[in-house]
Amino acid sequence: MSVLGFLPLLSRILFRKSHPWAAGPAFSYAPNIYQKVCHNGGWIQESGSQNRQNDQQDTSSSCLGKIIMGDTSVTDASSAVGVDSFLSSAVKDLFVTAISACRASNNPGFAQRVVIRDPDGSIGLDFTKMAKMLRGDLPNMISSDIDEISGSFNNPASKYSSFGYFKRLHSIIGPLVREVFHCAKNTSAAIIAPRLIWTERADVLVEAFDLCCSPLPDKVSVLLALQTTTCAVERALGNVIVSAGAGSIPFLLKDILGHPVLLEVFGEVPITLLTALMGPPSSLNLRNLAWHGFLSPEDIVPEWVVFIVIVLSSIRPFADLCSLGSEILQPRSSLQYKADMYPQHFQLYMNGLDMRSLGEDLFRAFQTAPVPVQSKPVWTRIAEEMVSNKSSWTALQLLLPQFETILRIVFARVNKQEFRVLTAEQDEFFTTFDEILAVNVGSEENGIRSVLGDKYLIFLLDLLIYPKGPRIRHRISHGEVDEQHCPIYLINAVIVAVIGVLAKVSSHEQSSSLDRIIQHYEPQFHPVDELRRKYQSFLSSLRTLEAWPTIAGYSRSIRTEEAFSAAFCAVDNGAGSSWFAMLGNTLRDCPFESLYRPASECPVTKLIHSIIDNADLSVVNIGEFLRIRHSTYVKDGSIPRQSESNYLSLIQLLPPLIQAWMETFLQTLWLFQRVQREPDHPEMARFLTWLRKTLQVWQNVGKLSASYRNDWPKVLSWLARLSPPPTRQFAQVRPLPGGHHVVRE
Repeated sequence: MSVLGFLPLLSRILFRKSHPWAAGPAFSYAPNIYQKVCHNGGWIQESGSQNRQNDQQDTSSSCLGKIIMGDTSVTDASSAVGVDSFLSSAVKDLFVTAISACRASNNPGFAQRVVIRDPDGSIGLDFTKMAKMLRGDLPNMISSDIDEISGSFNNPASKYSSFGYFKRLHSIIGPLVREVFHCAKNTSAAIIAPRLIWTERADVLVEAFDLCCSPLPDKVSVLLALQTTTCAVERALGNVIVSAGAGSIPFLLKDILGHPVLLEVFGEVPITLLTALMGPPSSLNLRNLAWHGFLSPEDIVPEWVVFIVIVLSSIRPFADLCSLGSEILQPRSSLQYKADMYPQHFQLYMNGLDMRSLGEDLFRAFQTAPVPVQSKPVWTRIAEEMVSNKSSWTALQLLLPQFETILRIVFARVNKQEFRVLTAEQDEFFTTFDEILAVNVGSEENGIRSVLGDKYLIFLLDLLIYPKGPRIRHRISHGEVDEQHCPIYLINAVIVAVIGVLAKVSSHEQSSSLDRIIQHYEPQFHPVDELRRKYQSFLSSLRTLEAWPTIAGYSRSIRTEEAFSAAFCAVDNGAGSSWFAMLGNTLRDCPFESLYRPASECPVTKLIHSIIDNADLSVVNIGEFLRIRHSTYVKDGSIPRQSESNYLSLIQLLPPLIQAWMETFLQTLWLFQRVQREPDHPEMARFLTWLRKTLQVWQNVGKLSASYRNDWPKVLSWLARLSPPPTRQFAQVRPLPGGHHVVRE
């Protein structure tokens, strides 16, 4: 069988949907042994648990326990788990094979023949010639390994079988990696840059290439180059899928590499090469291992980074077309965080922190923390970057994976799951931030909560997990955010969190000012926290109506003033505008719990979100109508008769409108508090029915109050359909003057 005939089979094998590593949740990386607990937008949802046999022995309990309990006599977390790295035995074996193959002294002739040396000094790979040259090797592999791989899909017990395939593949392409690296050392990075323009990350790739080709590259810098290269690759390949109009981009890099668009555009040989380096867990899986903190500087070689860059620059004629300015590619712009993502006072405080001082604090903190010996050069480099003010961006990229490693060590120890500090195998999932910060481990409560405390958990969930938060590790590691669009206050927030966590798991005494930041932090990105802000916004919108000016001197001004006065007095029995203060105080005193909320609370919160949004829209619409009529009067000194009639109809409608707004505010707030206290309330079905009916009313009021409708009689008819929550407890709540109710019982 020719290599070109074999590659479609290889592609089908690599990317079969039934593959053990292709299954599982997209948002959680919990191993199958545990009850999967997913952060679905901030809600905790449990699914059935599955068991598997664990053949790994726990050799770390006592030593790792000393580290986490603050015994500074033991600070080597790697020796504490009984291994010299965080690579499991099968993964380490694959790494040894791949490194040996690309550094072996023998160099088959085929490797020299497929490397292209252009007159301008650049190098590349001839994928067509490579496929032909490999014909002599691949048939030997087909008869043994391919049958073994295919059989493993229907035999879950053969969980390591596909490692054998990738070991064989790396033994074949290893000499090619070595030859490319040898030739690249005599190649200027500037020469290959034009062929990397299509990636939209040419500067990042060229810098990584140049560094790894230097005579004695610093090992930490090689690790950083690997991180930046792999996320640039993922972003570039995603751009190709989007440009082809092929729908959404797969969540995982291994699925991106298996996308049919890439196979069609690039061909199967380059995709196979990239898959060997950055594919599923049974491949080298360099992107995931680097960004999730499993790799140390000693685990990798610069040859891999250089080879990835050369593969990308060799994809012709695609790369050549892009270098000539072809519009074949439509790259996505980098994500820009909203200016108001965090409160202004939080941003100002974080921006004001001194990077040098933070670096010194970090350096002191990691000296007594459970930092693996093989990772200490990385931590030292991070502190140096910060103290010298070289690059906070570089420090952040190196820090995020190392932070995950520290939390994984703590998580494994406190939950008595020490084997989980290691990399996942073929049929498992990595233990990442999502699992580390989850509410449960199986059916037991996650012990990391007792170590970090709720305030730190809330801070970390906001920063790393919740979909509407910055999700800073996820977005940087997937290439969505670049240096220009990552604000310094977010970088400082990560550093503050890391220093605080290190202090909690070591004997280091944390700066009280940094700890105070987290202890006084208010959660922002859980749907419950967003709902609290929606209530605040709704109340602010109502205040704009309270201060709306009457039309002084207008012939009907006395009736207008009386109508406004009646509107605001009807709801509190003549107590003026004190009801605003009452609503504000009620909202302030109501707890909004957002940490580890049950999924049963989610539909109630979503419905109340929509109700408050539509009620707030009606306030904005009516305020806009009043503004237009008032500006017409100020400009012309009069209002047309029809407009006057419409204006007065609205004024007369204000008392029942304000009453409806206030009742909706209080009733939904009361109901939400009830559900927070009793997520499995026996009347939940009736609550949801009432919320849907209330939402329908405010959706119609919002539409009818728009400037192009102003249909006040229909607004009034819809308001008449509002009713109190369907529960006797609400009727027993102490009433306010005017028939309203406080939320407290």
